[in-house]
Amino acid sequence: MRKQVLPCGKHWALLSSSVVLAAVLYFILFFCSYSSAYSTLVQEPCSHSLL
Repeated sequence: MRKQVLPCGKHWALLSSSVVLAAVLYFILFFCSYSSAYSTLVQEPCSHSLL
């Protein structure tokens, strides 16, 4: 049981770091989509054809 403590902690650290990385990526994706939607609402609809 003592040997399983280290790998579990290692996997948990890797999982938590991957979750944080995924959260940052989703936040960037949400921010980019929000900014693009805001720009299409503010600017002319011609910019929407580029997407």
